[in-house]
Amino acid sequence: MELIESKYDNEIIIEDVSFKYNREEVISKAHFHIDRGSFVCFIGPNGGGKSTLAKLILGLLKPTEGYISIFGQSPLKARGRVGYVPQYTNFDLEFPINVIDVVLMGRLKKGSLFYNKQDRDAARNALKSVDLEGFENRHFSELSGGQRQRVLIARAISANPEVLILDEPTSNIDATTENMLYKLLFKLNNRMTIILISHNLTFVSENVKKVICINKEVKIHPTGDITSCSIDKLFSHPVKFVEHSTKVEEIHE
Repeated sequence: MELIESKYDNEIIIEDVSFKYNREEVISKAHFHIDRGSFVCFIGPNGGGKSTLAKLILGLLKPTEGYISIFGQSPLKARGRVGYVPQYTNFDLEFPINVIDVVLMGRLKKGSLFYNKQDRDAARNALKSVDLEGFENRHFSELSGGQRQRVLIARAISANPEVLILDEPTSNIDATTENMLYKLLFKLNNRMTIILISHNLTFVSENVKKVICINKEVKIHPTGDITSCSIDKLFSHPVKFVEHSTKVEEIHE
């Protein structure tokens, strides 16, 4: 479908998107828009399709039906405008690599294996943005869980993306580190759209304005509309959550 850039250049458009692995439908008729500069959460149970939807936005997968537009471009053409932060647990911590080298990977260009001064300056600035200035020569495996996540965020933002997608960034970190990470994301949200993927309900309700609930089907909620009833339906089992002034925490019975 031909997209008119002037109409869509300030939105991420998910238009009636379905996706199947082999013959099994994983995403069914997803339809929503994300405004430029938003901070949204994809939440839902493991296996519900959250990461699949992220891969569709990244252009790593192609919809079985429907289409996606990233600020007026197809996901493939917009790939350089989107940063991605995987779970650090997917990394081999035995691999001998320094922090600056991890961040520089975000500056790799097609057809080039070398970095220039601009790349190194951008990597150092990215580390400064995540409060890790001076960590350039530290070994990645020596860092705490929260520090590793910040290094991966620095890698993703070193190329100055317009959208940042984070896959379970608070996994395996303590509550204090989690709060610090959220503060960092809210600061970054001043300059880019943030999409946070999670299987739990820990998010800062004062800053996150839209929650996209994914369990094959997709439901959109303003943060204030999240109720225990809607969450029970999403996860297919009773879930309690306690709302504080800054965040909502999931408690399984």
